[in-house]
Formats: sequence, structure tokens, C-alpha cells
Amino acid sequence: MPHVILKCENYKFYWDCTLLTNKTIHFNQPDILLGDKTNKEVALIDKAIPLTYNLPDTITEKQCKYQELAFDIRQ
Repeated sequence: MPHVILKCENYKFYWDCTLLTNKTIHFNQPDILLGDKTNKEVALIDKAIPLTYNLPDTITEKQCKYQELAFDIRQ
């Protein structure tokens, strides 16, 4: 399990950590992972600073990139 940067009663915050999964996933290191224990939700956050005209492409790329990791975390 990755090292927790910030932990409180309801939340865990990870920064730049590789996530261990059951199978090999190429994109398993989001910039930020925020876990909400109360609602059993996890937010994968990957930063990007695109130019205005690249914004839709960058959003699509990031969503596709972490789709497999999000599916593995759900299970």
C-alpha cells in the first residue's frame, strides 16, 4: 500500500504514489488520490496545464488514461 501523506477520521490523501493492483496497469500513478472512507469514494486527480485549444483533448486523454485503474479500484 502506498504511503499516506495525510490521514484523518474520514479521509486519506496520497501524493505521487504508485498504486498496487491485482494485474499490471501501465497508468497506476495518479498525481493525487483522495479517499473518502465515509462515502466509500475515491478521487483520482492528475494535473495538466494545457493551452486553451488543447483542453478538450487533454481532458479526454486523462480520462482514458486512468479508466482501467478506476475500474480496478472499484472492484
